[in-house]
Amino acid sequence: IVKTELCRKFHRDWTLLSKVTVLTNAISCTIDDEHLSSPQDEQDDDTTNEPDEWEETEVPKCLGDIFQSVTGAIFLDSNKSFNTIWKIYYRMLKPFIEKFTTKVPKSPIPELLEREPETVKFEKPERLLDGRIRVTVEIIGKGRFKFKGVGRNYRITKNAAAKCALKNLLRLELMKDLF
Repeated sequence: IVKTELCRKFHRDWTLLSKVTVLTNAISCTIDDEHLSSPQDEQDDDTTNEPDEWEETEVPKCLGDIFQSVTGAIFLDSNKSFNTIWKIYYRMLKPFIEKFTTKVPKSPIPELLEREPETVKFEKPERLLDGRIRVTVEIIGKGRFKFKGVGRNYRITKNAAAKCALKNLLRLELMKDLF
């Protein structure tokens, strides 16, 4: 709605609109990627998922839409000031910005493929009775391991399987170090 209003009222100023969209999309993607999680949330994930199967949670699209609408409203109310938007959101997002600048997050699929370059094989996806998709990743190397990911679509499911494999491989390495 905000975007439509901006288009109608400021039709000659498309560059400003595209800058707002780029800014809000970048912020929304950051929030999407981390699900506004804390280290405690990541520990809780381990207890809610089976050791060999991982279900990825998604942030609702409406959350990104709300975020974008609020950004547009701030933009209009502040007389098109990007500095005002940045000041407001920076205070809210500062802990996440600092976290990501000290440890840049990696996508689980490339991380898994770097860690086990010749032993990883993603199997074909299978559709479950409830409509979700399950993907199995098999790792053959120091043993034979299978990890599963479940999700709404193939991309999310493949990420979930890779994340499950990484967490379990880390556990296996820690156990080897103990014995």
